[in-house]
Amino acid sequence: MEQKAYRTLLLRYPLEKLPPEGQARIAQLLKMQQEFRQWAEEWVKNKGNTPAPAENPLKYFAEKFLLATKALEWPRSHTVRHGFKPPPVFSAWLRLNGERDVSRGVFVDLPKREVRARKWRGQRDSTIALRFSEGAAGWILERVEEGAVLAFAAV
Repeated sequence: MEQKAYRTLLLRYPLEKLPPEGQARIAQLLKMQQEFRQWAEEWVKNKGNTPAPAENPLKYFAEKFLLATKALEWPRSHTVRHGFKPPPVFSAWLRLNGERDVSRGVFVDLPKREVRARKWRGQRDSTIALRFSEGAAGWILERVEEGAVLAFAAV
């Protein structure tokens, strides 16, 4: 049986170089991230028996996190075994050419060299768009040529 391999591309951004509205959205995203981590820490303490939050956006992130812990080893091992703070997990979509946007939480637009995090507040004005380098785009294309499929994104 062929074993799956998972690759991670880490994109870092200097927050001070973002426009003011982007900085404000990042601050809101970090606040939401804290709330999510409080739930996730309770989930870990209770060995997975803590129910998912009932309201969005925390409900969305709890569902995606639980889905990711079933599909991938790293969320489980990093949070449960090692006690790391889990990142919010988004559903993700990759546009290579002219594919249609299917409205996922993270949208990687390769032709525009842009990644958009959205749906984290349940409002359209919450989208954070960040540019990425040619090197990152090349790395993504190499993974796609290997047969990779973008499934999750963590912020």
